[in-house]
Amino acid sequence: MKAAIWTAYGPPDVIQLREIPTPEPGKGEVRVKIEATTVTAGDTEMRTLKFPWYLRLPIRIYAGWRKPKRMQILGQEYAGVIDKLGDDVSEFNVGDKVFASGTMPRLGGHAEYAIAPAVPTDGLLALRPETLTAEEAAAIPFAAFEAYFFLNKAKLRSGERILIVGAGGSIGTYAIQIAKAWGAEVTAVDRSPKHATLTEIGADEVLDPTANWGRSRFDVVLDVVGIRTYGHAMRTLRRGGCYTSSNPRFLMLVQALWARFVSGKRVIVGTANHAPEAIAAINELVASGKLKPVIGRRFTLDEIVDAHRYAESGDKIGNTTVIVGQV
Repeated sequence: MKAAIWTAYGPPDVIQLREIPTPEPGKGEVRVKIEATTVTAGDTEMRTLKFPWYLRLPIRIYAGWRKPKRMQILGQEYAGVIDKLGDDVSEFNVGDKVFASGTMPRLGGHAEYAIAPAVPTDGLLALRPETLTAEEAAAIPFAAFEAYFFLNKAKLRSGERILIVGAGGSIGTYAIQIAKAWGAEVTAVDRSPKHATLTEIGADEVLDPTANWGRSRFDVVLDVVGIRTYGHAMRTLRRGGCYTSSNPRFLMLVQALWARFVSGKRVIVGTANHAPEAIAAINELVASGKLKPVIGRRFTLDEIVDAHRYAESGDKIGNTTVIVGQV
């Protein structure tokens, strides 16, 4: 099979297309013939190891100190068709159309085939929503669940005001749609070339990162950017409001916990899960037409290096998809 191999820590050119043996599913596993995948911020950060030192160290210890050896195919999420079952698999059938996400060390979406546990202890493997194409379904498993996780944890309610910082990315574009579906008033923050798209998908107000976002205006803040915008974002929250971040850093966590102590503002960080109720909620939003992936650009697997370049550029909007097979 053809696969995008992660050969070193560094720029997009360290990804090389190669022919490698097609994997076989083991006991309790399925093999997915991939039709589409994505390149996420997580993929580019993993490739470059642009993490805080306390995360870089264990990743190097596990994956390989000088270059990745135990993890050689990136790709957090993908969609395709199950083409082979391992022993003792009763949850799926050959021919099932699925979408999936993996977590370290089991990623693997940037290839023609991937192996996934039929019953994931982490990540997702599920029948994909019938209303979505494979390309659209591939863009759901990571960012849509992240957006749902934080808004649900923040207890966002109808009529409340939410500020979404970094709204033009994959998580942000889903968060706008979910918040609007729940009846919230949405202010989105991102660069001006993205404003038209953010308005189109439902933002009530769109601001530039350099603008004055106001003080004590919002009930909830979802900050996708993180430490660079933390102080500005916290000042916009009313007392008793909730700050959430999908991109926390150690210093920001300390600052946020202190702010919670002195100001009464709630702080939520964490990682989304794929609990049955979350899957049902996402599927319902998709089926009702209230949630749809925003696809900024699409590439083929042969263009995977260009897809990495685009995904880490400031021009990226929504999801960066990669077509692998027939969709």
